[in-house]
Amino acid sequence: MKHNLEISNRGTTPTFDSHLGKSIIDITLTTPDLADKISDWKVNLNDNHSDHNTITFGLRAPEPEVQLKRNYDKLDLNAFKNRLEQLSSDWSTPRLWSLQDVEDQERKCNDLITKVLDELIPLKPVKVVPNWLNWWTKDLDNMKHKLRKWYRAAKGRHPSQAAIHA
Repeated sequence: MKHNLEISNRGTTPTFDSHLGKSIIDITLTTPDLADKISDWKVNLNDNHSDHNTITFGLRAPEPEVQLKRNYDKLDLNAFKNRLEQLSSDWSTPRLWSLQDVEDQERKCNDLITKVLDELIPLKPVKVVPNWLNWWTKDLDNMKHKLRKWYRAAKGRHPSQAAIHA
């Protein structure tokens, strides 16, 4: 297709069914990286108060990657400074520095900082959202909840009353 989208429709069940006729007018478009994650695509013929039948499908998502991260917002800088000073009080440095001395001191410094950070703000597992889910926004979530609320409110009413109260 022109915009590199794929049609995920399966089968020959009409997506549109009215007194005027039946057709497969409604389509589900996906990007190539999501196309193979679509499962159980089907047209539901249950009564949904519309001449367009409901399309449902599953989306297989990989388990979120877990990374270990620190919450630096919770770091007490005074406690960090005090603990570093306490642990480095016996630190000695060479009078003449060789390249190996520089590397050893750098490694010792990094180990010391890591030790203090582990004490004050330990690493915690954080789920990383896959890039292909980043399109979902708070606005979309709010619209989804509003739509579901209207749907539930209208579900118990006659179609003509639902339009009046919407």
